[in-house]
Amino acid sequence: MSNTNLSTFKSLYANLAQSTYTDRPRSFSKYQNAKSFRRINYGSDLIDKNGNVLTKGGQNLPNNGVFYLQPDKTVEAVTFGEHYKENGINLDWLKGYPPFDKKISEPLYKRGLLIDEAKGYNAYFLTDTKELSQETEKAYLAIRGSDGISLSSANDWINNLEFTVSDAYIEQAKLNKEAIKSKLAEMDKKAPNATLDLTAHSLGTMIAVQSVANLSEKELEKIENVVLFNGPDATESLKKMGLTQDQIDKVGEKTTYYLNPFDAVSMLNRDKPYSEQLGTVNVIVPLHYNTTFESPSSHDFGEYQIDDMGNILIASEDFHPELLEAGRKTALLDKKYLQILKERGYNDDIGQDLVNFLYNLEDRKLIDEFKKEAEAIAEEARLASIAWDKEHIPLYQEQIKTATGGQKIILRVQLLHSAAQLALFETEDKVEHLNGLIEDYKNQIDDKIKETHTEARNIALYLSSTEVGNLLNSFQMFHLWDNETENSTRQSAQNFKKNIEDFSTKVVEASYRIEEVDAENANLFSQ
Repeated sequence: MSNTNLSTFKSLYANLAQSTYTDRPRSFSKYQNAKSFRRINYGSDLIDKNGNVLTKGGQNLPNNGVFYLQPDKTVEAVTFGEHYKENGINLDWLKGYPPFDKKISEPLYKRGLLIDEAKGYNAYFLTDTKELSQETEKAYLAIRGSDGISLSSANDWINNLEFTVSDAYIEQAKLNKEAIKSKLAEMDKKAPNATLDLTAHSLGTMIAVQSVANLSEKELEKIENVVLFNGPDATESLKKMGLTQDQIDKVGEKTTYYLNPFDAVSMLNRDKPYSEQLGTVNVIVPLHYNTTFESPSSHDFGEYQIDDMGNILIASEDFHPELLEAGRKTALLDKKYLQILKERGYNDDIGQDLVNFLYNLEDRKLIDEFKKEAEAIAEEARLASIAWDKEHIPLYQEQIKTATGGQKIILRVQLLHSAAQLALFETEDKVEHLNGLIEDYKNQIDDKIKETHTEARNIALYLSSTEVGNLLNSFQMFHLWDNETENSTRQSAQNFKKNIEDFSTKVVEASYRIEEVDAENANLFSQ
C-alpha cells in the first residue's frame, strides 16, 4: 500500500489519526521517548528543507491548530530476561555463559501505558494546553493502526486476523482500555472540565471501539467523540464481548466513521444497511476510484477530500448514491472471500494461519481473484459517477436559477464538486489513452524494424552478413524513436493530470467560501 498523505491539515481528527504513523507529516512516533510535551501545530504549513510546502496548514481548526503531545512517563525498557520470564521460559542455565549472560540483561523492547512494542500497541495523548490543568478543555487519544506487513509488525496483523476471522476482543483493545481509564482518572484530578476524544485509522478503529465499549457509564460520559477512519463495523465483536444492545447504542451515539467504498478494510462486516451499523457511517467521495491494493490505495489518507472548514466530502442518496452501492458491493465481496478462508480452516491458530496465508500459493491466487473483482466494482462505480455528473451538472445549473437561500448554496457546491470530478475523470482517461497510443506506436515501429531486418537478410543473397548488418545499422529503434520526446510527452500529460487533480482538490477545499460570500452579500444588502 502506498503512503498517500492528506493534502492539507484542515481536518483535525484526520490529522491526528495520520500522525500516529511513522514517516508521516507531523508524525508523533519520533517523540515517543520525550520527557516533556511537544507542541504540534496543524495550523502552519509543513515545509521541507528546500522551502517546498509538503502539507498546507489548516486555518479553521480548534485552538488554532495547536496541540500538545504529552509524554508517556511510564515507558521503560523490558530486557530479554524479563520477557522470557514473563513468558514462562527459565533461562537460569544460561547464567555465567557469556555472551548469553550479558544478553539476558539487554533491553528487548519498550513498554508503558501508551506503548507495548511486543504487542504492537501505540497510542498518543494530546491536550489543548501545555499540561493538564483547570484551563484544559479538550484532550485527545490518537491510536495507531497496523504498520506494513513485516516480522516486527506481526502482532498487529494477528490482532487484525483475530478480529476479521472471529470478531475477537483483541489484545491491543484491552491495553487501550487501561490507557483510557488511567487518562480519565488523571483528567478528573487535574482537568475536571475537559472531555476526551478518540480517533484512529484501520486496526486502530477496532481498538478504539472495543476499549470505549468496556468503560463504565461515568467514564463513558467523559468521552465526547470517537472519530474513525477506514475501519470495519465492530458490532458483532461488541455482542461477542457481552454488551447489551443498549450499551452498544450508547457507544454508537459517540462514534462517527469515514469509509472509502472501495477499501476492503472499511467495508468489512458492512453487508447490512448503513443505518443498522455502529455509529454514524459516512461513505466518502474519494479523490481516485482505486482499490485497497492499488496505488494510491483507497485505504490511505490521501483519498479524503476536505474543505476549508474541515468537512470531508461524503456521498448520500442525493449526491453520488452510486458510491453507497459500491460500498455495499465491496462489503459483500469481503464476506464472500472471508467465507472461503474460513472453509479453508483459517479460524483456529491465528499465528500459524498468518504464516500459512502468506506462503500458500492457492491463497495468493485467491488474493488475485479478489483484486480483480474489487477493481471491477471500482470501475463500474467510476462509470456510474461519470454518468451521474453528466446528468446532474445541467440539472444543477437549471435549479440554481430558481433556488434561494441555503438551497442555492448547496446546489452551487454540488455543481462545483461534480464539474471538478468530471474534469478529473476525463483527464485521467485522456492521459491513459495518450500513454496507450504512445505504447502502441512504439510497438508497431519495433515490430516493423524486426520484420524489415528479417526480410532484408532473407533477400540479401549476394551480400555477407556483415554487409547486411552495415546496411541495416541505421535502421534501429534508437534512430527511429526519440525516447526523450516520449518521456517529455508522458511527463507533460502527467503534469496536466496533476494540475487538474490539484484543481479538483482546491474546488472541494474552497467550496465553503460560497457560504461566506453569500453571507457577506446579504450583510451588505441589509445595511
